[in-house]
Amino acid sequence: MPERHHAELPAHRGRQRPLSEADRTRFLDTASKAWQDLDPGEYPFVRAIAEQMRGHDDREQFLAGIDLVLTGITARHPSSEAAVDQTLHDPR
Repeated sequence: MPERHHAELPAHRGRQRPLSEADRTRFLDTASKAWQDLDPGEYPFVRAIAEQMRGHDDREQFLAGIDLVLTGITARHPSSEAAVDQTLHDPR
């Protein structure tokens, strides 16, 4: 099995405080540089998107994902008001 080299990135597990904007920028820059240093034959896709990592906004994508989930829940289940109204008219 070939030896794998992992990027040396700042530790993030167990972090007690959120990253400051400067820390986050430094982290993304370090990750981007590490991805650019990977073997192009073995990691062509990762290398192709490495530059995009610097401007990546995972917080925006996270919030968009939450919005998508909540929209799905709302579309799938009637609102509380409609459920109460339905129960009053059809108590079964």
